[in-house]
Amino acid sequence: MSDRLPQNIEAETLILGLMITSRKCLAEGMTGLSRESFHKKSHALIFEGVKSLFEIGKDVSLISLSEKLKASNSLDAAGGVIKLGELVESSISDTEFSTYLEILQDKAIKRKIINATNDIMKRGYEDSMDQDEYLKYTMGEIWKATPYYSSNVEIISQGGFYERRKKDLIYRQTKSRIKFDWEPLDSLIVSGLNPGDISIIAGRPGMGKSSFKTNLILNLLRSQRGVLSFALEQGFMTEHDRLESLMTKIPLQEIINSRDWKKGDYRVDLVKKTNVEIDSLFNYHVVPSRGISVSDVRSLLYQLSQKTQIDVIFFDLFDKLVDVNVAANKAQTVGVKLGEMARIAEEFNCHICNLVQINRQVERRSDKHPIMSDLKDSGSFDEVARLILLLYREKYYFPDSLNNDLEIIVAKQSNGPLGSVLMDFNEEILALTPLEETNLGGF
Repeated sequence: MSDRLPQNIEAETLILGLMITSRKCLAEGMTGLSRESFHKKSHALIFEGVKSLFEIGKDVSLISLSEKLKASNSLDAAGGVIKLGELVESSISDTEFSTYLEILQDKAIKRKIINATNDIMKRGYEDSMDQDEYLKYTMGEIWKATPYYSSNVEIISQGGFYERRKKDLIYRQTKSRIKFDWEPLDSLIVSGLNPGDISIIAGRPGMGKSSFKTNLILNLLRSQRGVLSFALEQGFMTEHDRLESLMTKIPLQEIINSRDWKKGDYRVDLVKKTNVEIDSLFNYHVVPSRGISVSDVRSLLYQLSQKTQIDVIFFDLFDKLVDVNVAANKAQTVGVKLGEMARIAEEFNCHICNLVQINRQVERRSDKHPIMSDLKDSGSFDEVARLILLLYREKYYFPDSLNNDLEIIVAKQSNGPLGSVLMDFNEEILALTPLEETNLGGF
């Protein structure tokens, strides 16, 4: 009977081969496949070995996989090293991966439905249930076998509201809010950097987005939060120069010109001390690579989540994320990527903060304060993001002005007021210090 079940052994072989040889296919396979996706037992064992390596952050290769299977006493059952070599040799262009993935998903669903109906028939012949119980069992088993069923999907119905709200209240009382650690901003933004949500920090180039991000990262790290920063725009050196300047109080330009420092310069000791503090006290991670795709993000998070808790993720700049042929035009591409980011935030229970640029139309207005429509592809951001912050500095537009405050405009906040907060901006070391003034708008 097992041999007659829907299956495609060739697709299973090609999928496994590509997952061993392609990082992109590996991440995609981890999100779209499970052990049950493979009909052949040896293929299921190999998938489990690949998954184990992936989850502990180790590279998947012919050698690492064979060692992993050997350690779990399943190498022989999986077909041995020769079988693994055949899988690698069978791998074709990764552009075909999605096609074979759909084939495996199709066959797996049909097998689940067939197995579910066999169990239903067996229970029916046993005749041990009454009619209502048997009908309920039948409907439940068929539903679980469909692709629409998910154990993560929750339905709250009559009789369950009291207990659910009780859990919500306990969660709110026991779960600490991820704060900005700037009192005026924390008073204005009701939920803080809420896990599972996306926020946007937007401004013109040079307005202070990266400086705001660096200050916020330092606040989070000092509050013992786990932070992951994708330095897609600046790269690691520029990113870390900013953090060192903020922590050591050494002007940024001096750190950039540190090649001129002489032996014994006190600033060298300050920088060393700061980096020892970062290494020993902070749960901080930086990805300086610039060719990062959405699938790479998921892969990295799978690896990191096995070792530590990541609370907030930063993307600077969001539109630098690379994905080929995501959608027909830029606006659709932004929408698709944001949707995937929202799923990642929910899946890993973290907050994702995207830095984006606003378009030039603000330059044509007499009032240079940014508004929501200034966001490039603003419809997509407004639809997905729960919090949108727009940045404005008078001195950016009027260099002779003595006012160098950074205004943080809360342009969108789900279930909270709009308004703005002023920060004193020290350009030398990029430090932000809240001022007393806070302007509240409507909801």
